[in-house]
Amino acid sequence: MNADRTGPRRTHEPEGAGSDRGFTLVELLVAIVVLSVLMSAALATLLAAQRSAADSTAEHRVVEESRLALNRISRELRQAAVITRVVNPDGASYDPDAVTAITFQADFNGDRCINGSPLPGTTTPCQPNDPADPELLSYCHEPAAAAAGIPRLYIRAGALPPGALSSCSGGQPILAEQVGGFRIDYRSNAYRYDTAPADGVTSWTELDAAPPPTGNSNGTLDVELAALSSLVVHMTLGDGAGRDFRTAVALRNKV
Repeated sequence: MNADRTGPRRTHEPEGAGSDRGFTLVELLVAIVVLSVLMSAALATLLAAQRSAADSTAEHRVVEESRLALNRISRELRQAAVITRVVNPDGASYDPDAVTAITFQADFNGDRCINGSPLPGTTTPCQPNDPADPELLSYCHEPAAAAAGIPRLYIRAGALPPGALSSCSGGQPILAEQVGGFRIDYRSNAYRYDTAPADGVTSWTELDAAPPPTGNSNGTLDVELAALSSLVVHMTLGDGAGRDFRTAVALRNKV
């Protein structure tokens, strides 16, 4: 008898239930919850990064704008031949919430004249006045611009309106926005009047206390303008906790 060479027949059983079964409802819910948490965390991180980048860009723009404005102010004040008026100078009466301003003349074209009028001692002819290139300028800081509530620093061609200033009306263009603080310290090299206290700096208030013709003891910076030799310009970005900038300006061309 021939042996059965086919051997024992194998019985094919279905694969185990573990390999064919899907996710249970509980497992799906857990997966959805975990995925939602991960997506929420990723989205929050992305939004935070976008906000941080936007804030950084805005801050850089404001800082750069203010730096350029301060550089321009110091450059032009350095050329001032005559300071004709100041509003809200430094000192005990300085009000950070009030308009601060300075008006000055500068011989920008080098002809020893201001807007076509000769400076004292000038004998050479003056170039014609060019309204597009004014040599009488005013800088004006308004702590809270009425139009938008934004503290701004303006430049104005010509003198400021007479009397007390409640705004920088007519000032254009805007040199810088978000300027929360702006102050100018007025100093002199007349050290013999450095008395209260003697600290190596002669302030305009010390000049004011000096006898005529240097001072007139009226508590206002007026006749003392003639004895000024330097300024210190302070600028604060944002509110009182903002970034502070300061630059000293020597009045090298003052007559």
